[in-house]
Amino acid sequence: MISDVAIEFDTYRGYLRFLARQHLRSRYHGKLDQSDIVQQSLLAAFAAREQFVGQTEAERLAWMRQILVHTVA
Repeated sequence: MISDVAIEFDTYRGYLRFLARQHLRSRYHGKLDQSDIVQQSLLAAFAAREQFVGQTEAERLAWMRQILVHTVA
């Protein structure tokens, strides 16, 4: 059974895919798979979900972006 929290995080998949495509295009084109980066980022965000202290959607998007950048690094 998939939890509501997991479904909530999955709503960010498109946003993370967009960011991964932009980030990987310039640096790691052909070396890393964007789907893998997005999946790892979602798993990291889900695991760290209790560490998120923001209150707005913009803060959550910035937090997700930081996780993706860290995952790529």
